[in-house]
Amino acid sequence: MASTVDFQKEFERMMPMIREGILKDFEGLKSPAGLDYKTIWSHFQKTSVKRLTDMIEKKFPGAVIYVTKTKSGFPDIKITYQNKVYAIDIKSGASNMDPWYDIARLDTIFKERLEKYDEEYDIVIKYDQSNGMVENIYFEPMYQTVGKDSNSGGVKFRPYDGKLRPKSWEMFEKSEAYWVSKEEFIEGVKKSMYYRMKVFIRRYWKELPEKERAELRSELLQQRTVQDFLEESKP
Repeated sequence: MASTVDFQKEFERMMPMIREGILKDFEGLKSPAGLDYKTIWSHFQKTSVKRLTDMIEKKFPGAVIYVTKTKSGFPDIKITYQNKVYAIDIKSGASNMDPWYDIARLDTIFKERLEKYDEEYDIVIKYDQSNGMVENIYFEPMYQTVGKDSNSGGVKFRPYDGKLRPKSWEMFEKSEAYWVSKEEFIEGVKKSMYYRMKVFIRRYWKELPEKERAELRSELLQQRTVQDFLEESKP
């Protein structure tokens, strides 16, 4: 039985084999009629999960595996093994455009994701939108799948809701990543999080009437003065 310490290393060693197995399961398999996103997710999730859970149960006896039953549930697969928790999510995107699926939210990623799971992995399925046939599958740590924002220099995100977005299909094909370590990824998250905050502050500051601006300016200056005093008072 694999120990707690080597679970992550052993699982990541298995990932290419799992990917090949799932890709083989999809050979010649068409998505059911309809091709709406819920149908496609259900088809891909059911086909991927069995292969994955079978291999995990065989390699890691005693692992507790939970599979979500809804598209909105996260993660698709939750693995608890010797007091550590791992998440595997199944993503998909049509091959005629770069992927644009949800990954996480800037405002909740630390509390709901990074602090909750010891590691996260994404199975990313690239498919032909005209017939639902799978073209390729990628299996990577979640942080390696995230794109880069050209304005903030941090992780790629959708401006209005802060949802992280993936890298291009070309980078998936080449096994390239903007964030080669978890530490780099976390710094990228912070960059984009603070950049987005400043964008909103500037936007709403311009929209505030002068009276409200003056009141807010005074409040902020007072807070700054108090903060400076507290910092200077530290032993």
